[in-house]
Amino acid sequence: AHPSQRPAAFTAVYIDRLGCSEDAADRAFYKTIDGGKYLTVEKTLAVCDALQDRLSLDKAQLKKIVITHPQMLAYSFESNIMPSLAALKLRLSLSDEQLRKVVMRAPTVLGLSFESNIVPSLAAL
Repeated sequence: AHPSQRPAAFTAVYIDRLGCSEDAADRAFYKTIDGGKYLTVEKTLAVCDALQDRLSLDKAQLKKIVITHPQMLAYSFESNIMPSLAALKLRLSLSDEQLRKVVMRAPTVLGLSFESNIVPSLAAL
C-alpha cells in the first residue's frame, strides 16, 4: 500500500470530524478538483461548522453532504454557499426544514449560481 496523498484538510474533516474511513476520505479527495491541495484545515472545518449551523444538520446529515459533494469544502461559505441558500429559500419560498431537505437530496445546489443554473432549470419545468 502506498501512503495517501490526501491533504491534512481532508483528514481533519473526513476522519477526525466525521468519523469516516481512510478509504472514504481518499475517495472524496480523488473527487475534488486539484485534489483539494489548496484547502486548509481551518477553512474546511469552518465551512462544515457554518453549513451545519445554518441548516441545523446533525453529524450524519453533514457527513452525507460532504461525502456526496466534497467540492463544497473549497467554496467560500459567505460568497458561494450562503447566497445560494438564501436565493433558494427566498425564490422557492422554502422553510428552513424544506431548505435542509433540498440540500440533503441534492448537495450540488451548494455550488450552483441561482440565477445562472437554477432559474433556467425552473423555467423549463
